[in-house]
Amino acid sequence: MILCFSCLSNRQVSFPLIVRGEMTSGCEHGGQWGVACTVENRLPERITGMNFILSLFDEDGEPVFATDWMEFHFGFSENPIEQGEERNFFILLDDYLETEPDEPYLVDYFYACRVEYESGRVLEDPFGRYGMN
Repeated sequence: MILCFSCLSNRQVSFPLIVRGEMTSGCEHGGQWGVACTVENRLPERITGMNFILSLFDEDGEPVFATDWMEFHFGFSENPIEQGEERNFFILLDDYLETEPDEPYLVDYFYACRVEYESGRVLEDPFGRYGMN
């Protein structure tokens, strides 16, 4: 007799937010280099702050930053992200780059690792489950 068990369920996982983004040459951003992204809040709570993790590599596969990744914080308690709202961000990288790249860097990891809500609740995502789509 063989018994089969499955760890999967028919229940669909609901992600609290969606992050979309790309490395940009900065032409639309006044000649500055960075990552342009959009965040969509999918929960009924208002978002008042977020931390993003970013890891970049050059065309040779070498890391751009002195560390494997950098963390960036955005706070917007004066103008929280409402449920269903999409908000655009630009993470300026000029201060972290030694030279201006000829080609956009490869974005290896980019995700929201911490989301702060108006209620005081905090969503932590150290492994990037809500990463860039």
